[in-house]
Amino acid sequence: MVRQPHALSNFLLRAIALRRRQIAGLAVLAAIAQASILAILNTAADRAEGGIPNLYEALQFLSAGLLFAAAQLYMMRAAARQVEQAIHEQRMALIRRVHRAEFADFSKIAEGDFIGPIWKETQALSQSATHLTAACQSAVLLLFCSLYIAWLSPLALVLILGTAMAGVLAYLARVRRMTRHLHQVLSTENKLYGQLRDLLHGFRELKLSPRGAAALTRAIEVTSGAVRDGRRAHENMTSRAFTESQLTFYFVTASIVFILPSLSPAFPGVVVKLAGATLFMASPISILANAIPVFTNARASIENIRALEDRLSLIEAPATSSEQREDFVRIDLAGVTFAHRDAEDVVLFTLGPLDFTLCKGEVVFVTGGNGSGKSTFVHLLCGLHAPERGTIGLDGLPVEPDGRPSYRTLFSVIFSDMHLFQRLYGLDEALDPRRVAEVLDLLELANKVAIVDGAFSTIDLSAGQRKRLALAASILHRRPILILDEWAADQDPQFRRKFYEVIVPWLRTQGFTVVAVTHDDRYFAHADRRIHLTEGRIDETIGEIEP
Repeated sequence: MVRQPHALSNFLLRAIALRRRQIAGLAVLAAIAQASILAILNTAADRAEGGIPNLYEALQFLSAGLLFAAAQLYMMRAAARQVEQAIHEQRMALIRRVHRAEFADFSKIAEGDFIGPIWKETQALSQSATHLTAACQSAVLLLFCSLYIAWLSPLALVLILGTAMAGVLAYLARVRRMTRHLHQVLSTENKLYGQLRDLLHGFRELKLSPRGAAALTRAIEVTSGAVRDGRRAHENMTSRAFTESQLTFYFVTASIVFILPSLSPAFPGVVVKLAGATLFMASPISILANAIPVFTNARASIENIRALEDRLSLIEAPATSSEQREDFVRIDLAGVTFAHRDAEDVVLFTLGPLDFTLCKGEVVFVTGGNGSGKSTFVHLLCGLHAPERGTIGLDGLPVEPDGRPSYRTLFSVIFSDMHLFQRLYGLDEALDPRRVAEVLDLLELANKVAIVDGAFSTIDLSAGQRKRLALAASILHRRPILILDEWAADQDPQFRRKFYEVIVPWLRTQGFTVVAVTHDDRYFAHADRRIHLTEGRIDETIGEIEP
């Protein structure tokens, strides 16, 4: 991953751009109030030596305290609002890039590499907002404290800055090592996320394979241990850096007490005030020290986000219209090919060249053995894969790259490994209750599921029932072409028969064109045509294309 040293600062500056002056002004105001508190307390301490309490200075102290509290509160709230808005915009920018990515390219991105930046890394940025404002205000306070110390003793300021600078340089060098180390930890955490996902989604298979379950457990234990060790090392580095910063501060105070009196004969008169000023700086120094690891995490997070953003930009298709197509007459695949490749671009499997025609109102069955290319054919037909050679024609015109998003809207596809959405996204208009009742009754789901406020009341159903629910959603969306990838495989024998003998003819009467990938040879007669795939080629076509 390419390092972007200014990525975090650029992000934060853009985040507060609209209120930069307001936030900076509040930070300065809060710092002035705190510095005033120091000056008031020192002055009051001098008067207290004579046993004369001063009500006016007490009121000054109270006013400065209230001003500090109000300014800091409003500053932190304003910064948090702006940073959270920037995080929201960054998250949505990534989502929009995802929508513009082509399926074949996006499917190569590991889930952890995608979910991590959008979810976990944005949380780290969110946590940095409060620390950002506190650190900025503390830095301004240190500036005013330095001016106060310079007014008391310029020599003291020189000594303090020299000692502090040596500590800061050592601290920054350690922070750079911490950042590099944290990137490694985050990468290991993404690997752990993938293994936990295997545990969750592969639980059935693992229950059937004790050896597999034990092997996965050992792998999780190794990765979790690596995360533990990495986080432990990071915390040790953070603790050491924090301790060194504290020691630096104590050395600064010690230099005031032990060194300056021998350098300046006039110094003993202000030693108490200078010691008090340096002790007053302890809090802002601690805040800055504590903010460093937070910013280290945030910096690693924004770099991971930028890395994902850069990766998505490489696979992002040009913005094109995805206007919904309501109908078609004929789709022609002429000499189309598509190849699956590994990470080194070595061809693993090639589909085609294929010639295939789909006409409105047809029922076409697709058959073939495992690995014959049926799923790749489905992806190519519905436009998720772009042909490497050949053309896809729609109603006599070639489907160009900028027309593919609109072409894809002709299809509703239920993949063999489909994802079932509980909410009916894309159905903005009110659903006809009679239509919903008809569809759910046809699929024998009326006593199990209802549609409430545009969502299924439940999707906690068996595999076959979930496939039926997906078909119900596709019917309600009313896209003209239905592709069913081994849909009937999860149905019981009775409902499988009903699917071929009742539901498929009903779909035809409703105006749907049906393409079904199937192995159910006893029901082949219910198709207008059947094509058989072998090793990526159509080697048999049964039935004629209707004119």
